Amino acid sequence: MTQQIQRRILNEWLRERHPLELATRDVRLGPSPVPDAKPGQPTIEEKYAKSGRRFIDCVIIRDDEVLFIEADVVATPKTVGALENYVRLFSQTPELTKHQGKKLRPILLAALIPEDVRAMAKDKGYEYEEYRPAWVNQFVLRT
Repeated sequence: MTQQIQRRILNEWLRERHPLELATRDVRLGPSPVPDAKPGQPTIEEKYAKSGRRFIDCVIIRDDEVLFIEADVVATPKTVGALENYVRLFSQTPELTKHQGKKLRPILLAALIPEDVRAMAKDKGYEYEEYRPAWVNQFVLRT
C-alpha cells in the first residue's frame, strides 16, 4: 500500500511540477552486471551483481542537469541514505555516461519530511519538497 501511495505522490508531483519533461521512472543505477567468471555455479557475489543494481524512483535529464528524484510517503534518514547512494552510483551507471558532465540535482520528495530529515538532506546539499495533496492526509494520519 505504501508503495502505491508513494508512486501516486510522485506521479501527481511530476504532472504538476514537470508536465512537459520526460521523466523516466525506476531507473537502474550502478555498474552493469558482470558475466559469470567461470562456467557452472556462480558465486554469491556474481549472482548478486547480476540483480543487485539499485533503482531510483525518477530521473529527468535536461540539457544542463540531471534530476534524481527519490519519493517517499514519510521521509526517514533511510530515504536520505538511499538518495546518497544513488548520487554515488551516478558516475558508475553506463546508461548515464553521456550525462556525467552535467550538474546532478538530488531531490527528496515526500508527503511528510520531519525536521531531522530536512536537516540531513540540507547538510548533503540535496533539495527537498513536501508534496501533500489532500488525499494523502488520511493515509499519513493512519501510519
